[in-house]
Amino acid sequence: MPTGYKLEGQVIVPSSSKITVQLLVEDKKEDNKVSQVWNPVSPTMRTETENYIAQATKEGIIQDSHLKDFKNGVMTTDRLLGLYITIQQRRAN
Repeated sequence: MPTGYKLEGQVIVPSSSKITVQLLVEDKKEDNKVSQVWNPVSPTMRTETENYIAQATKEGIIQDSHLKDFKNGVMTTDRLLGLYITIQQRRAN
């Protein structure tokens, strides 16, 4: 193994050449909990998204807390997508 190289996991070396070498790696569950805060590069995208959420709030389709979270920079990408779908579905009804 090269100098400085480190395997993270357990290597199982078989006693027979008919079986392949196995590497068992433990899944890091905390990585699955990380949500990406939505932070677009374009100021126009940010402004239009804020206007979209504000209009839906004004119409009573969603709660004001969503707009506050967006303005405070804590809106995650997955939550924003879910919010968009919710607004579209409620406007359709």
